[in-house]
Amino acid sequence: MVNEYERLSRQFDIKTLSACETGYVDADDCSWYHQNWILLRQLGVVSNPFWHEHFFEEQLKEYVACRDSKMLVLGTADFSMPYLCRQVGLQELYISDICLTPLNICDMIAANEGYHWHTSVNDIREGLPARYDLIVNDAFLTRFEYEEKKDVLVKIGQALNAGGKYVTTIRKGWNNGKPVIPSKDEKDCFVKKAVKLSNGSSANDTEVSARQYIEKMISYPIKDEEVLFQLCKDLFSIEYVASIDVPGECVESTYLQAVLAKK
Repeated sequence: MVNEYERLSRQFDIKTLSACETGYVDADDCSWYHQNWILLRQLGVVSNPFWHEHFFEEQLKEYVACRDSKMLVLGTADFSMPYLCRQVGLQELYISDICLTPLNICDMIAANEGYHWHTSVNDIREGLPARYDLIVNDAFLTRFEYEEKKDVLVKIGQALNAGGKYVTTIRKGWNNGKPVIPSKDEKDCFVKKAVKLSNGSSANDTEVSARQYIEKMISYPIKDEEVLFQLCKDLFSIEYVASIDVPGECVESTYLQAVLAKK
């Protein structure tokens, strides 16, 4: 998939599609995130759903033959998650985000490749206008503070049909409820890693993009599986949960992979 992802991301002038105003990652201005994402994603240094490729493939494949099922990618930095879903065999997808930029990217990819992707601008915190049988995303809940996580899960539950499932990953860790912010050394290491992986090609651009990204990136991981159970209480049954170590952006990180079934 990496080669195909790079072909698609390099084929189009994606930066011209930027329309950032507000995003889940930054309510004031998410341009530092979306405008640098493609380059950093190509280098493999930012959190992305292909760190959890096997998990998503295993959980999504049962929906391939479900022609009447309606499936939503809720929140996406670019077209990585929709493309992973397509790779599994899901031909028709709905894609929602609060920011137009990733939706513009998905629209262009879909139009040029003939994919059946339907995009819409929505803020999950205000609820969604439609109902789905499956909602999927990667590290989405990591963007919200603890109390807001609960509110988001309520809205996700409301957007699912009876028997619907939510398939996701959540960064695991703890900072007494406060955001996890990389240290100066970790930020410097991230930038150096990105520049090194660029192999000297556009090293200056890579350094600028990596620095802009990591200087503003913060996360709200959850402490452990027990916290996930508390968040899901009365909303979801946890059908599957497992911890997995991934490369991480600054340091090796642990994520929870979870399948939540609407109660």
